[in-house]
Amino acid sequence: METMDSQRQTAIDTLTECYSYGYLDNEELERRVEQVYAARGLNELKVLIEDLPALYRTALVEPEAVGDPSSGQQVTSIFSERHMSGAWLSQRMVKCTCVASEVRLDFCDAGLPPGRTRIHLFGALAEITVVVPPDVKLILDVNPVLAEVSTKKLRSDTSGELTRELQITGTVVLGELRCKTDAKRERKKVEAPS
Repeated sequence: METMDSQRQTAIDTLTECYSYGYLDNEELERRVEQVYAARGLNELKVLIEDLPALYRTALVEPEAVGDPSSGQQVTSIFSERHMSGAWLSQRMVKCTCVASEVRLDFCDAGLPPGRTRIHLFGALAEITVVVPPDVKLILDVNPVLAEVSTKKLRSDTSGELTRELQITGTVVLGELRCKTDAKRERKKVEAPS
């Protein structure tokens, strides 16, 4: 019984957070909270959050199925190539380790939530590209050691109700970190009729 109560509380916390960021309106929040209290199992609770951004959908899992949530989402590439795109983001912290690799982290469709998402990276002999959505503020605090760190076509347009930030920290040794927006997406946005 205690586990179900804690799962209910997790579901309510998740719905409340999504409401605070504008993903749910008042009526939808009230309806879903009522359904949380009526739910008889974990599957019924999961249905109530499955249409929310990817970051929130992982909030309800069997307790033994998840490790330490503070550890962050791991992205590792050693002597290989790894491209992360689509709805791949599942936590607010990404730990990226790349050695003699090419890594591309595309946050345009990753379900980047409002607030700050952090990337802590270590790259050695690596080429790392981070694609930042045009409406996301980039906070860059990376230590290059015989490496190059560049930002191209980035702007700090944080106007609007939902401010999102991407903070990148860590070290790049004998490699390159490029932070940029997706030029094709940016052109489509400009060309779209108002």
